[in-house]
Amino acid sequence: MKKLIFILLLTSTLAFSQQEASVWYFGQNAGIKFETNSSVTPLSDGQINTEEGCSSIAGTNGNLLLYTDGRTVWDRNHLPMPQGSLANGTD
Repeated sequence: MKKLIFILLLTSTLAFSQQEASVWYFGQNAGIKFETNSSVTPLSDGQINTEEGCSSIAGTNGNLLLYTDGRTVWDRNHLPMPQGSLANGTD
């Protein structure tokens, strides 16, 4: 019975997972997108050019919202956001 409950909990977690972390931008204009069918799509349209300290945020549906290298914040269209220059970023 415990195994059945564990399997049901595990299955429900996978079935209802959200996609906020499905898009990653990093390195030199590189990125990847984790698709809902378990495939991975390479991306090359990002504006990040850094070796460290980057972050990407997607919505619950997996669509990119914004990303940053710690100095600049870009929107889903890869354009700097208003007030998107961060004072604490390093060169």
